[in-house]
Amino acid sequence: MNAARTGVKITACAVAAGVLGVLAYAGLHRAAPAASIPDQAAAAPAALPVTAHPARAALPAAATAAVSIEDQVRVLSASATPADWMKAFQAIETCLRLERDKELVDTEVKITKHGKDDAVELVSTRAGDAALDGLRHTCAPMTGRTRLDRYQLLERAVDGHAPGALALYIMQGPQGDRDALNERPTDPLVIAWREAALRRLQDGIRQGYPDVLLTAATTYGLLGQAQEPADVYLQQLAANRITAAINHDDGIYPQTELEQWSAGLGPQQRQDAELAADRIFAAWKARQR
Repeated sequence: MNAARTGVKITACAVAAGVLGVLAYAGLHRAAPAASIPDQAAAAPAALPVTAHPARAALPAAATAAVSIEDQVRVLSASATPADWMKAFQAIETCLRLERDKELVDTEVKITKHGKDDAVELVSTRAGDAALDGLRHTCAPMTGRTRLDRYQLLERAVDGHAPGALALYIMQGPQGDRDALNERPTDPLVIAWREAALRRLQDGIRQGYPDVLLTAATTYGLLGQAQEPADVYLQQLAANRITAAINHDDGIYPQTELEQWSAGLGPQQRQDAELAADRIFAAWKARQR
């Protein structure tokens, strides 16, 4: 994600929209109860107000595809761009959603101004009969192999650092089983998946990928991994330095919030966090050359 070169401005509102967009796509409302998620997830940087709008008759972008799902996946998976691998996964998931639900409801994130404040709204749109017929035609050729391979595509997107891929991967759970961490915590396959997800998360933080840093509190929580205040503080520091460099401003988190996170830390903990944030920022900067 080279936002410095593409001119993408990262704001608190954009972060909230990005997280909510992934949550909406992943259908996290069907996941395990919130009580099973550690307090660190709830302690993430404050989100903006969210309003859920009722579904309206409209045509989701996914329903406009004229190319068969097999052709879409073939082209996207052959791409050298990790974001295309994630698109392939999402296209397959759209077909599976239609097969399961017999309808298609897209949830988009809408950002609006309310005086001096921004608000994030989740706007749901429902596909009409014509759009659904077209999508059924698109999805009809989908093979069992394509269904099985979709998580490999998502893993490739994660390993290629496609923006948002890691959060989506973690929210999906092991092979799409979002309840596995709670229901089968001693299953060797679940343990292995969780350990691999944690390694990917920690690696993304160390390398300074903005999307990973900005969703770390949520993704650590979903993995059931408690974080020390010092770790949260260094992630915020690193995110602030990176977004400040991208946006040419003071960073995404206000100084008062950083002070709140560091209030209970000792001088050595603060110093260690600052040094770690420096290393993360240096790793991000090295990729901008």
